[in-house]
Amino acid sequence: GWFDIDWKIVNQKVSHIQAQILVAWKSNEKAKVTRLQHDLVKSWAGRALAVHTVQGGTDGASPNEKFTAINEL
Repeated sequence: GWFDIDWKIVNQKVSHIQAQILVAWKSNEKAKVTRLQHDLVKSWAGRALAVHTVQGGTDGASPNEKFTAINEL
């Protein structure tokens, strides 16, 4: 569930993909940038971090609702 998520690992995975995007962008590899952006959006870690950022506890959503949102995006 929500409280079992290892946010350090989630952040590391997202940061890794973001770093790959930056390298591809600097190398002008547009197709690779697009693919990596797609990979980030579709990744579980990317979705988890997005939900955590948007619904970080100020919207009244329960932890179960937040965890469900990650899996349904």
